Amino acid sequence: MERRKFLQSFTNLVEPSSKIEDHLYFPTITGITTGLEPYSGVWDKSKASHLIRRTLFGMKKSELTFALKAGLNGSID
Repeated sequence: MERRKFLQSFTNLVEPSSKIEDHLYFPTITGITTGLEPYSGVWDKSKASHLIRRTLFGMKKSELTFALKAGLNGSID
């Protein structure tokens, strides 16, 4: 048995095409339940340190202190 035919029997694959359009895949995005609503949670040490770790390389105590005093909007600006 030819290996390619055997493996294709388990899938819905077709023979490769030379046209680039046949290889493009544009998925349909469905079921999105989140948006870009402003954050309305509590701004505390945990959230501030998470933001600093994700946006900077490392975290200094002075940066955390600044983020806590400045609040969410001040930290992002």
